[in-house]
Amino acid sequence: MLLFSSVLNLLALINLSRMQNYEGGINERVINPKAPGMIFEPEIERDYQSKVLEVLKLAGAENHVEFEPAGEGLRGLLESWDGQKDLLDMFLVYINCEIEGHRLFISAASDDKYKNYCLTLVSHAMWGCCISEAIAIDYSEPKSRLVNQLHETLHLFGVDDCYNLPGFNPKSSCDDSACVMRHGSSSVGVCSSVIEQLQRKFL
Repeated sequence: MLLFSSVLNLLALINLSRMQNYEGGINERVINPKAPGMIFEPEIERDYQSKVLEVLKLAGAENHVEFEPAGEGLRGLLESWDGQKDLLDMFLVYINCEIEGHRLFISAASDDKYKNYCLTLVSHAMWGCCISEAIAIDYSEPKSRLVNQLHETLHLFGVDDCYNLPGFNPKSSCDDSACVMRHGSSSVGVCSSVIEQLQRKFL
């Protein structure tokens, strides 16, 4: 169950359970409430959901994701985080260390503590990062927020970057120059490698 919640400028996505559906596939549930007073662009939120589903549909996995709200406990935990404590450890404690089937996504473009935290882990993470396929963080500029949110969310689903380090050159496995998983992409398209990785994850 992938939950998606937002409060102020934070956008949190937490997967609370992983269940087999009647066809034997994995059910992921995304939760998305509109919290009073939150600072978030509704059109990005709406497009985010539709683009995630659109990509999953290409992999035949669109029925594995639903959108609904997370609780106040997670929001309070994120608001009280000091930017120094191990975010993954804190999240594991919150979910009683059951990392299997749990995911967290945070969009916090106006809060530098998330960017600073990511940069200590990944030196080239200028727009966001993903930690152990459990926590993804987006702090990109508004013009590229949708692209980056999709990019980081795909990391939560086990999709790799379509570029090599150093140099950010495209991987030979990426057959779409506009793939969202390429470095600096301005597109929400995906290559065949992304689709194959999603199929291995969900189907």
